[in-house]
Amino acid sequence: MTQWKPLLLFGSALGSLGLLVGGVQFFQHSPLVGSVWILAYLIPIVVAVCLWRFRFRLTPYPATQYLFATIGVCWTGALATAIFLRPDLLIRFSTQPTSARGRWMMDVLTQTPALGLIAVVAFPIFMAWFHRQEMRSRSSRSS
Repeated sequence: MTQWKPLLLFGSALGSLGLLVGGVQFFQHSPLVGSVWILAYLIPIVVAVCLWRFRFRLTPYPATQYLFATIGVCWTGALATAIFLRPDLLIRFSTQPTSARGRWMMDVLTQTPALGLIAVVAFPIFMAWFHRQEMRSRSSRSS
């Protein structure tokens, strides 16, 4: 049996702390958008706890892939909510002083929302594809 690494599992879930910070900022201006962002922060933590509870039935690699895919979907949902319900908030936050890279990313997201969503959606798609490749290689080895 392979060993589970709790730091990887819970660290990746807690790594979405940006959703909580963004959710608190958005909540002041739009409770709906802020609530979605806070919920998107909590969902990966709940998934991580469930995966940890069932660690004797799951192997670490697929469980980590599920968690990464969940994080990607939550980020996508939160970003889509902000873009389509309150794009003015993204513009307001993007004009605040930040690094040049952060301003560039916010410009991309606010001026071409579809491009921003495609960039965020690519992560879970690749994770699912890698997982599928892993499962195929395991089934071919066992045959």
